[in-house]
Amino acid sequence: YEATHKPIIAYNVPGRAVSCFTPQTIATLATEGLIVGLKESSGSVDNCLDFFATAPKLAIFSGDDSMNLAILAHGGVGVISVVSNLAPSNVARFCSLALSGDFEKARIIHFELLELVRALFIESNPIPVKAALWLKGLITSGTVRLPLTDAQPMTIARLEDLFALRAFE
Repeated sequence: YEATHKPIIAYNVPGRAVSCFTPQTIATLATEGLIVGLKESSGSVDNCLDFFATAPKLAIFSGDDSMNLAILAHGGVGVISVVSNLAPSNVARFCSLALSGDFEKARIIHFELLELVRALFIESNPIPVKAALWLKGLITSGTVRLPLTDAQPMTIARLEDLFALRAFE
């Protein structure tokens, strides 16, 4: 914090960091003004509820697309999303509806995107999303850098099947 003087959003991603922030740690960081927000990617509604309870003024963002609806319904302020790379209009519409309290319509969009969300995590992020962007012609290569490997044929086939069935915007 002292080195940057920029607003910091903590990133709770135990699947990559091998540990999970405790609610007490987040509350302390927020109270001391060291963070302005939390990107919550633990995949646990209970973790989210604990963060909301211990740091009620902290801006909490969903960092796990399958949890977007639950996090916004409990008071989240937005999403930091993987699926938005392929469906930015859908995600923006979802967020607008959820943040305005129209969870009935937001829920429809959430479930329309869920199959794509799951496909984007068949392999480690960012492998599937980069492959999907390449398949859609939005980038010139689906290649990733080591130590990651390019998307497996089954991932490519799954994404192609989804894109043949539905247009995401």
